[in-house]
Amino acid sequence: MKKVIALLTGMFLILTLTAAGCPADAQETVDEAIRQSQDIDSQRVDFDVDMAVRGDLSSLGSEFADMEEIRLVIRGGADVDMTDADSPKARGNVSIEGIDELLSRLGAGEEDSETQITRGLVSGFLSDIEFVNVDNRFYLRLAGTWYDTGEGLDLSEDNAQCYQDAMKDSSRWGSEHLFVDLQDAGSDEIDGVDTDRFTADVDVDGALTAYADIARSCDDADVAGRIEGGKSELVSFFRSFNTEMWIDGDGNFRQIRLQMDIDPDIVSGAGDVLGDLGATTVPTTELESITVDATLKFSRIGETIDITMPEGEIMPIEDLLNTFFGLGAFGGLGGVGGLGGLEGMQGLEGLPGLEGIEGLEGFDLEGLQGL
Repeated sequence: MKKVIALLTGMFLILTLTAAGCPADAQETVDEAIRQSQDIDSQRVDFDVDMAVRGDLSSLGSEFADMEEIRLVIRGGADVDMTDADSPKARGNVSIEGIDELLSRLGAGEEDSETQITRGLVSGFLSDIEFVNVDNRFYLRLAGTWYDTGEGLDLSEDNAQCYQDAMKDSSRWGSEHLFVDLQDAGSDEIDGVDTDRFTADVDVDGALTAYADIARSCDDADVAGRIEGGKSELVSFFRSFNTEMWIDGDGNFRQIRLQMDIDPDIVSGAGDVLGDLGATTVPTTELESITVDATLKFSRIGETIDITMPEGEIMPIEDLLNTFFGLGAFGGLGGVGGLGGLEGMQGLEGLPGLEGIEGLEGFDLEGLQGL
């Protein structure tokens, strides 16, 4: 987690990766980009994640009977400065489209005006979020107000350097271990920059095996054990997993796209999450598909980025929490605890549906600090 590009590619790419018979020039180019990603101290990252659930949505609750799909689009970007590992800086924004309709469906028919107000607040907050991490403090801007949430990102783990060094070693964390059928797919221009484009299929087993080996060599035997314990279930989670990568003439990633088709029969926990949010029935899993299409763009690589704390009045986060508890927000949402993992946005068990996969309960993204 020490370097920016690896942090963000890690969020989406840690589950990707193994190679079998890929062309030598493609393999060398991608390996070099992976190595260089570990040494990038500052850059801009923009992301676009489109998630869709299709099929007989009435199985998720009667509220969804007339819908053909549930779709959420998460967009945003961040400027990141990691030149001082003991005091990393970041500034960015996140918005979630589609949350309005989802929450209104879950609250359909409710006559409790307090609950309806709460849902409106949650929807408003999630539609436009800004954040700043500076001087080891993390600030959030919700509905026009800045809040101090307390301690910021801590990227100074004792073994972070071990992970970083290992991931610069292509024999341990390169295309040979990370991709299947890696191909040179021609050239494209990304935001005015000439790039070479590469495509590959993803072998989740190969990526997790390589990462577990690195974790164990960096004295993180517990992390390695968690990965290995949930590996077989996670491998079967995907019906397909493909990636495209655009690399510039300096050997830097300029864009990465990931397309995932998730087996809906495995996502048995999704219904429990929606039930906790207010859905009236538990799904019988009559879903056709669950897809994720994620794109990351990288710019301002190596530039000086000025990030300072927000201006104006900054409220303690406790003020916001007191408001929510006073409105019965968490009760009105059927218990945020049902979303497991949102407390710190950590732990794969926190992703909707993954709690239904045995062996992942202890698999925590906090352990992936090498990315």
